[in-house]
Amino acid sequence: MHCVRDCPLATKIWRAIRFVLPTSFFVPADFGSWIAMFHGFGLTALLATTWVVWKQRCRFYFAGDLREVHRVVREVHSLWEVIRHTHPSTTSARQVRLVQWQFPREGYVALNTDGSSLGNLGMSGFGVWLGTVMKFGCLALLATLV
Repeated sequence: MHCVRDCPLATKIWRAIRFVLPTSFFVPADFGSWIAMFHGFGLTALLATTWVVWKQRCRFYFAGDLREVHRVVREVHSLWEVIRHTHPSTTSARQVRLVQWQFPREGYVALNTDGSSLGNLGMSGFGVWLGTVMKFGCLALLATLV
């Protein structure tokens, strides 16, 4: 936390970026509690700014390049703009849809399947559930092919 928030240079950057900081911004001692104070674009801006502060720290310690705070702030604002333009916020409300399994009509059998490759162009798999629903329980056969 010291390197990206509490050292004198990082603190100057955080105070200069014109980001509304919570009053407890410099209090949490662990990273998880720190980022939990933000959500939405605020969280994205926090993480993007943390990245720029880290890069500045590395430039200074490994290359001796200490940039002026206003130059680092300009870099932060440029990154925020890129994020805003490449990931526009959606203002439309999400539509909630109930999805559930329903018993098949009498005389019919349900065959439920599931499959996924998640971008994997190699091996993929799928699963099949075959079953008979009875008044007193469920008799099922589960077969998974990989």
